[in-house]
Amino acid sequence: MKRFFLLLFLVVIALYGKPLKEASFYEKLKNKYVRCLLCPKYCIISPGKLGFCRARKNINGVLYSLGYSKPCAVAVDPIEKKPFFHFLPGTKAFSIASAGCSLRCKYCQNWQISQFSPEQTKNYYLPPSKVVEYAKKYKCSSIAYTYSEPVNFYEYMIDTAKIAKKEGIKNVVHTAGYINPKPLENLCPYIDAVNVDLKGFNEKFYKNICGADLKTVLNTLKILKKHKIWIEITNLIVPGYNDKPEEIKKMCLWIKENLGPGTPVHFSRFYPKYKMLHLPSTPV
Repeated sequence: MKRFFLLLFLVVIALYGKPLKEASFYEKLKNKYVRCLLCPKYCIISPGKLGFCRARKNINGVLYSLGYSKPCAVAVDPIEKKPFFHFLPGTKAFSIASAGCSLRCKYCQNWQISQFSPEQTKNYYLPPSKVVEYAKKYKCSSIAYTYSEPVNFYEYMIDTAKIAKKEGIKNVVHTAGYINPKPLENLCPYIDAVNVDLKGFNEKFYKNICGADLKTVLNTLKILKKHKIWIEITNLIVPGYNDKPEEIKKMCLWIKENLGPGTPVHFSRFYPKYKMLHLPSTPV
């Protein structure tokens, strides 16, 4: 209901004719091809085509971020929904997301936006300054970059975060952590808290079920720790896939040794979604 009333108040402007935002972290190649450097996919994208994430497009030899200022999801949420239980508890977060994701989790809970391009979703025109304006209007202590994969609307996130920081509003991110070190290091000064989906603790699960790799995510966590960003971790338990007690124990020991014993871990229940409708929910 809150989301419904919030959207009624949003200034929704036609998106046609709005200038595109050139992506950061890419390089130009021969024949107007480009190579994206944002995540470990290192997509080589031909003119007119999308990257693997579906959120970055090569237009005439220039890589653009399609979701910039075009969120498909906007809401005021309790920060606990992100979930953050130990950072600004009891406060509200102004939450935004643009479509697209560089992962292919077969059990994705938000596949309706993560597995589509911003060209395919219903979007709102909400530039960074307006995001901050609405966060203040609705008395939100933070802006949350969430729902899909914030890495894939990187430029939108960092530009918004810079303005929010100047206005005294915290920036929180819920992410899979699948990002290259250089763009992550560039983002860290503007981020206050991150909840990372640590989806499992073996490379086979990451490769076959999520389309990513564990090594990158663990390195992301180490970089966040180095920058003294508040970290919480979510582990969604999929029956028969990442629920072995010995694997969970190994994960918890790694967290203790590398991030500290005070790092909150959220164990989430799986519900049949997307391409894993045949599985039962996680038993309670």
